[in-house]
Amino acid sequence: TITTCPSVLCEVSRTNRAKNSKTWESPFATANVTKTTTTDIVAPNGQNYGVIRLKATSTSQPRIEQSISLPSGKQDYSWSVYVKRDSSQNSPARYVGLSHFSFNGYNAIFDLEKGDIASQNADQSDYKAKIESCSNGWYRITLEVHFLPSGTNNIFKVHLSTFNNFAVGVINESVLCWGPQIEIGRGSTSYIPTNITNVTRLKDNLECTNTFRCKNSKATFYFDFTYYSQNGSYQQVFNIRNSSFSNSFILLTFQTG
Repeated sequence: TITTCPSVLCEVSRTNRAKNSKTWESPFATANVTKTTTTDIVAPNGQNYGVIRLKATSTSQPRIEQSISLPSGKQDYSWSVYVKRDSSQNSPARYVGLSHFSFNGYNAIFDLEKGDIASQNADQSDYKAKIESCSNGWYRITLEVHFLPSGTNNIFKVHLSTFNNFAVGVINESVLCWGPQIEIGRGSTSYIPTNITNVTRLKDNLECTNTFRCKNSKATFYFDFTYYSQNGSYQQVFNIRNSSFSNSFILLTFQTG
């Protein structure tokens, strides 16, 4: 029996379209970097597995990338990866970039020393960069883009960068990477490990059919959620009901108004 519940994570169904995200093997490809797998670094999930070290061998676009087959039609995509400064090496990279090949305007550079966005393209109407601090020095960096896929050129990239150019790196600088994810929809959800095929996580359903009681005469409900789309005129996010609809506490989202 659960008597307290400080927080609950409920997520929509999503598919990680980055194949071999656990090992970074083919169809991932590298250019102007060495890629080595390390087992002496603890990943964000607490395990010593799946972390790679990328080390630049040239200043010209040192990177790892994967070409993805995407459905037709313009829609939202989220491209994310966990990164960490490689402090065990002599030249840990400070700047890491994310980009999408078909649309060079979709790129951003992240500062792993300050934990913020160093720079991004001036035209931000169709994309947004995010950085989230995780445990043990890891960051999750995300590039949200809204675009129409173009044939086979849907190549998502991780770059070793400089502070003002995502396509230029510094020789011998290195960074640690883990958990790449490409998903349809705005906003990255929790990491979905994959092998050679895509993996879909089903949506979460949270139901409590037992009697709900507050220990005190007053209570505060705090909701932290992101609104992405609307099906129908309105949707219920949360509903506490005392036997009838007239005695309810309901949080709704409306399509209009």
